Amino acid sequence: MNVTARSTLVRQRTRPDRSASPRRLFALGAAAAMAALAAGCGSSGSSGSTPAAPTTQVVTSMSGEKVTVPLRIDRIAEQFPAHTVTDIMLGVGNKLVAIPQNVKTIPFLRKVFPDINSKPELFRNGGKVNMEELLKLKPDVVSTISGGATLTPFTQAGLPALDMDFNTFPELVPSITLAGTVYGGAAAAKAKEYGDYVNAKLSMVQSRLASLTPAQKPSVVHIASYPPLVVDGGPSLIGGWIKLAGGTDAAGAVKGTHVSVSMEQLLRWNPDVL
Repeated sequence: MNVTARSTLVRQRTRPDRSASPRRLFALGAAAAMAALAAGCGSSGSSGSTPAAPTTQVVTSMSGEKVTVPLRIDRIAEQFPAHTVTDIMLGVGNKLVAIPQNVKTIPFLRKVFPDINSKPELFRNGGKVNMEELLKLKPDVVSTISGGATLTPFTQAGLPALDMDFNTFPELVPSITLAGTVYGGAAAAKAKEYGDYVNAKLSMVQSRLASLTPAQKPSVVHIASYPPLVVDGGPSLIGGWIKLAGGTDAAGAVKGTHVSVSMEQLLRWNPDVL
């Protein structure tokens, strides 16, 4: 083989395979793209984890405060006496860990919920409470007798507290609806059932009494206790009931509930019904 032939053979052996190179590059590029796609899918799946379910909710109290409370309520401290009955009606009486003084003295309450006798009467007259004893009971929520400054001792102690009380008839259903929202579960359904029932009966009574003249409406005084002579009047729950039932509140000038009056005052009112 001459020198020229040998040189040609060497060039042929060492020359790159230009026909195969594009195919290799395409295959490598496709593999890289697939790897990047797989990596992208994997990273997006790991970073897009399901967010944790909420454990609290924000509700508006009867006095207008926005309050954060747990979604799960297992332990209730009740400062408002009448709301203790609400709790039992809504089926959460077994969750009461503290109640107001003297609630146990209501015979009907002991009849429908005998376990009321085992509940600690931690709240005294005016809603006063031993905060250290209350903290030991670890309530999830405190139902208070009013809002504003009444909430302060509880919130400062780290306890969720809100005003769910009612003092007038128009506040009754919203108060119980709020309690159902706070307690959740079956209590919410019972609160709605109660509200629907009350509103239906209210409409019925109003329609039947709509034609009464003032002369046909008896004057009424509601006596809360005696002796001493204590009445309810004015813009109170009792006053609302009297008017809705077709009466006139003879003690309407009295402001508030459980107000002491003299026997002479009662005789001046001279009500048709006591």
